Parts: sequence; structure tokens; C-alpha cells
Amino acid sequence: LNMEMAVVKVLKLFSMIVCIGVLLSEASQKQQVIYLKDIETKHSKACYLHNKENVEYISDIYTSGDNICSQNIKYEIKSQTDCEYKPFCYIHIDKCHGYRKAHCYCHETTFDKIFSVTIDIEAVKNFSKALIRGTWTLEDKQIHSEERVLPPIIDSSDAKILVYINAKLKNQTQCQETIDIANVFINFIILNVKPEFCHLKLKDLHHNYTVENMCSVLMYSTAIKETRVFELTVSFCNNTENKISFTCHIHNNAPTIGKTQTISTDNWQVLCLVSFGINFLLIIVVIIMCIRCCRKKNFGRFPGAPGKSTGVRMKYVINRSDTEEPVEMDPLQTEQTEQPINRSDTEEQVEMDPLQTEQTEQPINRSHTGEEEEEQEEMDTLHTEQTEQPNANDEDDSL
Repeated sequence: LNMEMAVVKVLKLFSMIVCIGVLLSEASQKQQVIYLKDIETKHSKACYLHNKENVEYISDIYTSGDNICSQNIKYEIKSQTDCEYKPFCYIHIDKCHGYRKAHCYCHETTFDKIFSVTIDIEAVKNFSKALIRGTWTLEDKQIHSEERVLPPIIDSSDAKILVYINAKLKNQTQCQETIDIANVFINFIILNVKPEFCHLKLKDLHHNYTVENMCSVLMYSTAIKETRVFELTVSFCNNTENKISFTCHIHNNAPTIGKTQTISTDNWQVLCLVSFGINFLLIIVVIIMCIRCCRKKNFGRFPGAPGKSTGVRMKYVINRSDTEEPVEMDPLQTEQTEQPINRSDTEEQVEMDPLQTEQTEQPINRSHTGEEEEEQEEMDTLHTEQTEQPNANDEDDSL
């Protein structure tokens, strides 16, 4: 019984020693664990351009214990299309002296047992939002670091660029438009790219004025004269070196728009003088025409003035003088006919021979207005002159 008890105690003690040894070995292995201090990016950016940039990560490795140089560290990447991690690059700690490998290289730090690893990843669309981790293989065990997500990687060729000028779609390679109005409206639109990953800029080269906005729409309106050139630029992931830029030429087809606004002061003065001169000449022509019309209207009332009424009177007198024969009158009658006849509102009767009565009655019956009275006086004067002429001929015959 005592022997059995002694054997049991020995076995218990041995098992305790074995457990302590295992724990100590595990503790020593844990001291040799790779500790990746949160893999961080060297340059923090929202996104990267496909085949045009590189993504760099920095990883610090803390080690302890012996024979660590015989171990290697690998970094693995799992893309969104992969089901498991795939090796990306390897690091040998015993060669961390600034030697650069294909995608990963390490170097010692000022602290003992601490190494720094730089991971250089070419930005390709397959690695967009992929997972990356570090793995240290110790004998038959693998110790993994924390996972990190790669930033988005976009391809600028996937972006669709649309330019509308006054609601007309234009091609970026041949962006030209002719308009018939003064105002122009430009809509700069980017599709298939998230707004936070691209930046739009429109520059008016005439006024050196720039308008900027995040994707995906940039609107601009202005009034143009004749021809204006606009420069449109889209950049991705804050990369100003790799950008898409083109120009749009807009021509205003209305010839009068803008010309009167840019005319100089001297040209304005000349234009005003010419307009004043033309108006002055027109006024003079109108005044002359009015004066001529007034003269024709007023002079037609006096003897000898040209006019339709005077021509009728002359024709009437001539017809009477041509048809009637000279009448012999005695001197007494001649004196009576030579005396002026005073006419008033109430006409007095004048004693005349039958021939004179017939000659005077007809114009008297035609006078009903003041104008006709003046015409009657003119006819009486002409009749008196006609009667005096035959008397003079009789006196010559008597002599």
C-alpha cells in the first residue's frame, strides 16, 4: 500500500514537471511571436489609381528569444474574388539590412529586436479593398497579425464623362458648340465613380475664373460674346499628375450681341453725330415741304398766281374776248366803265347799257362768297381794259 502511494506521488510530481515544462516552452515561443504593430499606410489617401500608383504599408516586428533569424515572415493578400489568402512577399529577418526585395523589404531600427518592414503594393483593381496580413511560421505553428483593408483602387477609364452645353450632349474630343443666345449653361457630369473619389474643375479662360466641385455634377452658366473657351478637368484620388483635361469652344452666332457693349467712346461720339445729322436733314426737308404747300395754298388766291382756279378764270375771260366783237361805246359810257365800282355787303345798282349789263350780270350771279367777289373784281378790271381798247381805235380813226 505504501509502495502504491509512493508511485502515485511520483507520477503526480512527474506530470507537474511536464506541465511546467510545457508552459515554459510555450512562454518562450510566445516571446518569439511576430508582433505586427497595426499595419499602417505610409501615405493616407482615400483611393488609388489603377496601374498609376503604389500602395505602401509599414509593419513593425517585435521579436525575442533565440534562433529567430532562422525564421521567415510572409505577407498575404486576399482579394474580394479569392476565398483564401495568397502569399504576396517574404521577409528574412537575418537579411534585414536595408536590402530591398521585389515587394517587401525590411531594415533594423534603433531598438533591439525590432524590425521595420515596408510593403510596396502596386495599385491594381484586383487589390481594391483586399485584406492583407503578416504570418510568422514557428516550427509547425503559424502566428498571424491583424488584418488590414487596402484602400479602393479605381480605373479612370471606367469613368464616363458627359458634357452638356445648353442641354446638348457634346463629345470631349470635339467639344464645340454654336449658340444663338447670350447665355450659356454647361453641365459637367461624371458617372461610374463615387463622388468622394473624383474632383471636377471648370476654368473660364477668358476671365480666368475657376469653378470647382466634387463629383459627380458641376454646373456653370454665364453670358458670352462671340467666342469663349472653357477648360474642363477631372482628377481622381487627389492625383493632380494623372488627370483628364479638355477644352470646349463656344461661339455666339448673334452678330449684334456684345459689339455695342465693347464699342469705344470715340465710336459712340461718331455714331451720335451721324444720327444727329441724319435727323437734322430730315427735319429741314419736312420744313421745306411744309413751306411749299403753304405757298401753293395761299398764292392761289391772288391774281397771276398759278393754280387751277386762276386757269379757269383766264380761260373764261379769253373765251369771252374771242367770241365777242368789239363794241362801240360813246365817251360817256367809257368814262362810266372806267370808274371803279365800289362793292360792299349791300351792292348798289349802277346804270349801264344793255351790253354791259349782260357782261356784268353773269359774274355777279356767280359771286356768293368772299373769294368769288375777289374773282369778280378781277374780271371787271379785265373787261374795262377790253372796252378801252376799241375806244382808242375809234379815236385813231377819227384823227
